[in-house]
Amino acid sequence: MKKAFYFVAFISLSVSLIIAGYAAGGEYFPTREGFTKEFSVVVKQGQATRVTRRKVVVAPKTNLNGVEVDTIVITLRKPSGEPLSRKAFYLENDQGVKEIAYQGPQDSNPKTLDCNEWTLKYPLAVGATWTSIEEVQPLKEKLLVPFTCVIETMDDVVTVPAGTFERCMKVKKSFSGKVNLGSYGGNPEVRVESYIWYASVIGFIKVSYLMKCSDTDLGGGELHMEMISYKN
Repeated sequence: MKKAFYFVAFISLSVSLIIAGYAAGGEYFPTREGFTKEFSVVVKQGQATRVTRRKVVVAPKTNLNGVEVDTIVITLRKPSGEPLSRKAFYLENDQGVKEIAYQGPQDSNPKTLDCNEWTLKYPLAVGATWTSIEEVQPLKEKLLVPFTCVIETMDDVVTVPAGTFERCMKVKKSFSGKVNLGSYGGNPEVRVESYIWYASVIGFIKVSYLMKCSDTDLGGGELHMEMISYKN
């Protein structure tokens, strides 16, 4: 059960990161309808390693409470079993881009997020820093913490299975501190460090995520995701 839970938590993380690459119009965040990307995902937890694939498609925009938002469909393809799809809804304004709702396979309607998760804050420039309230992955209990996000470079060169991309934006997201895990008791120390790369015109192409907990029974692991193909 522990391994299964961690895997599901990482799935949630990878979904959010994939969406980030499509969340806004502009050079680094295309939202053109029909734009499709596929990713390989490697999850490591202790001695276990799992490999899956994600397909991400920009769907027609959705009207949520009178507001038109970007709609992304993410499909998880496991080695066995039926594919699972999830929708995510993103809003762009003059401050930046944030996820405001999601709709899981069993949900009949979108559900509003209970966190203040900024994918990006404008303007996009080296040194730009913002705070995003997000859920730590993968922990046994839901935990929202303030991640520090900073754009480290706008000119990285990144190679993934889909090719080599220049002028990539690299964003670092991190959190470190003691947390209260409620029903599990205690105040373990949690450290999260992740790097996300966005290519010009293409959007999100790669992520590296590491989470460590001082109590290893409560969580820990890493995730690596790379784009393997894309098409308009």
